[in-house]
Amino acid sequence: MLRFKETAFALALVAFVAGAGVAQGQDRSAEADKLYERLEADFRVDMEKAMEAEQAKVEAWQAAAKKAKAEGKPPPPMPAMRMAPPEDLMTKHLGFYEKAAAQFAGTDEAIRFLQMFIMLGSMTKEKERIGAACKTLTTTHLKSAQLADAIQAISMASMLIGDEESEKFLRAVETGSPHADIRASAILIRATDKLENAPVKSAEYAAAKKEALRAAEIAEAPAIKQEVQSIIDGREKVVGGKVAPDIVGVDLDGVAFKLSDYKGKIIMLDFWGNW
Repeated sequence: MLRFKETAFALALVAFVAGAGVAQGQDRSAEADKLYERLEADFRVDMEKAMEAEQAKVEAWQAAAKKAKAEGKPPPPMPAMRMAPPEDLMTKHLGFYEKAAAQFAGTDEAIRFLQMFIMLGSMTKEKERIGAACKTLTTTHLKSAQLADAIQAISMASMLIGDEESEKFLRAVETGSPHADIRASAILIRATDKLENAPVKSAEYAAAKKEALRAAEIAEAPAIKQEVQSIIDGREKVVGGKVAPDIVGVDLDGVAFKLSDYKGKIIMLDFWGNW
């Protein structure tokens, strides 16, 4: 009877510890969610301030140009406008995401902070820190399913760490991830530039196409397969001298139409979007 009680107690203790682990994990996840939302909001506020400062420069120049015109004077030169966020702003927020990644180091929660760290850092001069973050993603977090959202950031990092280094990290994901779609995405990301830009009859394009089709074969998600086919069709079918794909859509009056409805007529296609 004593042995039975001891066994029952041990099992109860294991169950308690396991339950506590789940609760602790949920608490950590909630904590990470809250921190990520706060960092996003802070970054958005600073970005808006930077944009407002640029807009103020434009408005000041417009006012000066208007005054000069009224006085019969030549307008002042238009001020140079920033095409990217101020580097000090990026560096400031880079530190916040780096600190957050360290706070959740070794857990899946760190991945999103590393992702943002790499994306922001790619627009700075912090080559070593960004390379180290890519290495952490592709070693510590290599087996995680959460890596799916972060591998695009590794591709972006090529602007800073170089194509060769970025490709090395993507190949590590391709060979080491247990998740088919993540492996397929890593292959497709590597192939996309040449698939979209190399001449269709070139050896570079042929090699990239072969890799993209391999990604489609590995992938389980229909979206990846569709993306591969869409890129290839865009390069090989939407070219001068070939029949355009039969685009289907809805016009401004809500009436469904097909491109083939206008066969034999001269039309202008205007593809647009907003973000």
